[in-house]
Amino acid sequence: MGNVCFVPLQGGEILEILPLAPAGGINHSYTFLAGYEYEIRMASYLLTTNAVGGNRAPVFELIDAAANLLWRICFSINTTANELARFSLYVGCRRSNFSLIVAPNHYYNDALPAMRILPGCIFQSAFTGLNIGDLFSEIRFVCYRWRT
Repeated sequence: MGNVCFVPLQGGEILEILPLAPAGGINHSYTFLAGYEYEIRMASYLLTTNAVGGNRAPVFELIDAAANLLWRICFSINTTANELARFSLYVGCRRSNFSLIVAPNHYYNDALPAMRILPGCIFQSAFTGLNIGDLFSEIRFVCYRWRT
């Protein structure tokens, strides 16, 4: 009987967020604005590491406005010196780590939980071992958003 279009969860809208990248060697964080609830459907980051050796352990977290950790995604493969690593996080994807291109270029994929995110929550990278020349770029979120 034709195509049926479903509106996500009582009338939410789709929104793309392009946050500013932090300075070199600093983890990224984004605070969700007041007046809305969100559900992240996709988050993507590009990390370019400098020539300084060491492992950068990839971690992404969601923290509520009272500083409680709501969830954490950790990758089992670290990024090292002189790498270009893309991290793509999706709702509904099986948890998996994989490399599509032989080092030094890695692509990672993992699952995000499907949950409403309240205003004031912070989505952040929490990598350990970042060096001053390591740069996050091409940060992008695709979310559902509802007015509160």
